[in-house]
Amino acid sequence: MHVNPIRVVTRRAAGAAFLACLIASGCADSAATTAPTVVTLASVVVSPSSVAGGTAVTGVLTLTGIAPAGGAAVTLASSSASVTVPPTVTIPEGSNSLTFAIATTSVAATTTITATYAGANQTATLVTTVLTVPALQTLFLSTAVAVAGVPVQGTITLTAPAPAGGLSVSLASSTPAAVVPANVVVSSGNTIQTFAINISPSATATAATITATYAGAARNAALTIGQLALSIGLASVPGGLPATGLVSLPTPAPDGGALIALASNAPQAAGGGRPRVAAVQRTRMPVLRVRDTVRSWPCE
Repeated sequence: MHVNPIRVVTRRAAGAAFLACLIASGCADSAATTAPTVVTLASVVVSPSSVAGGTAVTGVLTLTGIAPAGGAAVTLASSSASVTVPPTVTIPEGSNSLTFAIATTSVAATTTITATYAGANQTATLVTTVLTVPALQTLFLSTAVAVAGVPVQGTITLTAPAPAGGLSVSLASSTPAAVVPANVVVSSGNTIQTFAINISPSATATAATITATYAGAARNAALTIGQLALSIGLASVPGGLPATGLVSLPTPAPDGGALIALASNAPQAAGGGRPRVAAVQRTRMPVLRVRDTVRSWPCE
């Protein structure tokens, strides 16, 4: 049988070329391999990103892939001492995210939270603010002495503006001769609110204590219902030093003034004569007349 040598050579060359192609393309008996995917930190997020100091915040870490065997240990840091984060948290194996707690304090600050894993850093910004909570500051009365039928004005003051909706302050009186409303509302945004104290008839001079209360804090003011009120500036002074006494009338002194008699039950404290509450004082403008209701004098 005659074989064409050219055809045999051509077939052998084609087979060799095909085998070489398989080997070059990786299609030989050996299995193909690929480089492993590197998982890094994708982001760190804080929610909410702006809070009042002292409010708890949640942080969320996210990876670019699935955490490897043993988990992914992420290092955390805060740029402010008023905001604290755990030094390290671990994203469990097979997961790609994790939440963690962020503690804040009542300090106004802008804080950067930094998370680090596998050489990659991600940051988030947290803003903490300080809310000024109003508190009861003072209680004033327009006068220290009152008579029946003449209302006295009380004034409430706060340390900061009242919040939206206003702020309700409770009121009380130690005697039914001085009647106050059960509460008074300081309007939103205001720090001062007035109220009326109605004075009922009293057969004898009566001492009343007006009390304002809010959030556990109480402020008191004394009121005398009768002809006059007497107070001493200091309850205790070293011997030899003067003190000041104050006499208050419920209405302006009459023409000629009001002569007040003073007495002391101890020779160590002697009143300075009989103080006269002036009837009229003239200012530089002669058309303006002012009647006094109080007078002070030295006690020695």
